[in-house]
Amino acid sequence: MNKILYNIKEALPTDAESIAQAEEAVFADPWSSSGIAHFSACDSAFVLCAKNEAGRLCGYAIGSFAAGEGELLRIAVLPQYRKSGIGTAILYEFIHRMTARRVAALFLEVRLSNTSAQSLYEKAGFQKYAVRRNYYKHPPEDAIMMRIDLDI
Repeated sequence: MNKILYNIKEALPTDAESIAQAEEAVFADPWSSSGIAHFSACDSAFVLCAKNEAGRLCGYAIGSFAAGEGELLRIAVLPQYRKSGIGTAILYEFIHRMTARRVAALFLEVRLSNTSAQSLYEKAGFQKYAVRRNYYKHPPEDAIMMRIDLDI
């Protein structure tokens, strides 16, 4: 496999359209470009994007924070870039930026069937603490609730 070189940075509102296109490719319930642009312009949220050397989107993460708590709302790697380490890099950069924003606890939900994502989160230090029944709708599925306490 060829090594993929990429850059992770905070997305601009102009990145929203390419992220929305990636949402269509990755999620059954994709977010709109206007919703993504809102998060990239909001003071209590941010969007990270990983782009390759050609400036093409490889992956992204969207999160929000308030009162010392944060939530990873979305994280995705486009199919052609999976298994290259980009997802891990995005997650660790996301955690780093949450820590810089004085977030003490970070939360997320993940599909019960998404064991590869659960493994990634556990390696980063997240712990399972609850199950939310029928959380996902397309297709219906339970969510595993996870959290990590950050050193701030």
